[in-house]
Amino acid sequence: MEVFSLTHQGFKRADNQDRFFVRSYDSGIWLLAVADGMGGEAAGDQAAQCAIESLEDFNPVTEDPIAQLLTLYKQASNNIYERVRENNHLSGMGTTLTAAFLKEEKVYWAHVGDSRIYLLTGGVLQRITWDHTLPDTLLKEGDITPEEARNHPAQNMLLQCVGCGRFKASTGIFRINKGDLLLLSSDGLHHEVPEKVIQDLLDSGGSLENRLQALVKAALDAGGRDNITVVGALV
Repeated sequence: MEVFSLTHQGFKRADNQDRFFVRSYDSGIWLLAVADGMGGEAAGDQAAQCAIESLEDFNPVTEDPIAQLLTLYKQASNNIYERVRENNHLSGMGTTLTAAFLKEEKVYWAHVGDSRIYLLTGGVLQRITWDHTLPDTLLKEGDITPEEARNHPAQNMLLQCVGCGRFKASTGIFRINKGDLLLLSSDGLHHEVPEKVIQDLLDSGGSLENRLQALVKAALDAGGRDNITVVGALV
């Protein structure tokens, strides 16, 4: 399995509040994650870092990977809350957290916020996660189009995030086969680049590194208004 990750500050942000996690435990067993912090100044950085650090405690020898991920999500939220309690200037910080555990041709995932998981299989891009935002709620219900959701004025307003009080993570399991490509991304990619373009770039052939670099370039060419992070696994 080929795994590659890449992050870019973009052109408009003063710093990069995205974080990613890539860990190999054994042949073909991986934990991948993306966190996109929010808050002001260093607060978003700290929230995203808390989320990623919580995944250090993941034990791949488990009968229920999703239950363990949910426990670590709660731990991350508690850690963020403690930092805010110790420093009121960090009040309001939180983060997205989207993680995928790959083992024995299965992907176990947990998701909060508007980072995403995609699966490219047979040249077709499948979106696995739904954003915890109003536009994606409207999109899921068929009230607006994907393009309208991508350009909706409320696209950056999260309904749920880790560290923002009570939250309910979305979870699931799906199979992954030889030749499939798994992508985790922060919204700096998919808010700038249409999914048809993401599909075409991922399906363009060549190394995984080159494909992900092409994704980031496309987001930058579209304006690079946010931090951009991509983590990919080519089976």
